[in-house]
Amino acid sequence: MIPGPLQRLLERLKRDRRQTTVALGLGLAALLAVISVLAYHYGDLARRRRSNRLILAELAGELGMRPELLLAVAETESGFDDRARSGKGAIGLMQVMPATGRDVARRLKLESWSLQAPRDNALIGSTYLKGLIGRYRGDLHLALAAYHAGPGRVKTWMERGKGLGSRQILRRYGFRSTRRYVAQVLGRMEKHRRRAATGTAQAARAAPAALSA
Repeated sequence: MIPGPLQRLLERLKRDRRQTTVALGLGLAALLAVISVLAYHYGDLARRRRSNRLILAELAGELGMRPELLLAVAETESGFDDRARSGKGAIGLMQVMPATGRDVARRLKLESWSLQAPRDNALIGSTYLKGLIGRYRGDLHLALAAYHAGPGRVKTWMERGKGLGSRQILRRYGFRSTRRYVAQVLGRMEKHRRRAATGTAQAARAAPAALSA
């Protein structure tokens, strides 16, 4: 016969074990639910990113711009996430500020548009960037700096650095974050250019084999 105190201890251990098992079961169920939600979220994000890259490539052709440039800007701005928002209020794929969106949409004579719609956002952001490239006579360093920091600041830097080249102006007077932004976009442009060239070369090699099959 088990002494009373020992019997009570054994019963308590059994109860604790049952409660622990239930708690572990509930915890595992919650964990699986979280994993399921995350898997759906990242799967959805991956699909939207693929779609957004296609939108940018199509717009580049329509606007006469380099696709690697638009891809690099969107990747740097939002990671191709059309639902991205910045703490300063920039919206969507190309991280367009609402005031800029209204101004460009008015110039494009868009009657119905939304910065939350990927194609509208990409069109407005790309058109704005194209205007900046024209404004700075094709100087991509200054155009990208203006896209990041605003044309007003770039104008101030240019006035302070009269006689200097664009890279020197940005190095001497530009914000560190703007210099980093320009460098990131240019680096990603090269990455997308190489990727496109590789894809074209692979397609060219595959074509004769497909014809002879």
